[in-house]
Amino acid sequence: MCNIASYKFSDHLLCYINIIVIFFNNSHIAGAKLKQLIEKDNIKDDRLRLYCKICWTTLNKSVNSVLNLKLVLEKIVKDYLNLLFNSKIKVIIEGQNF
Repeated sequence: MCNIASYKFSDHLLCYINIIVIFFNNSHIAGAKLKQLIEKDNIKDDRLRLYCKICWTTLNKSVNSVLNLKLVLEKIVKDYLNLLFNSKIKVIIEGQNF
């Protein structure tokens, strides 16, 4: 049986997803702006989800949550860069593998 989460690319991707999710969950101002933009764009799946190694179904939910909100996250980097006090967030969102 093959565990896709054990590959280097997927491991990095899931790590980056968790960094983004934790940042927006812990930052009240950036999290509020994310929520406001989600509501403005009427996005159905409206939250970022953490990946947990114990619960394998979270892999799909985590990746899908970021893909659903990709345009909103890119808009935050473009228009509200001052809210991203963690420099890793901008680099992750603007990266070619995002």
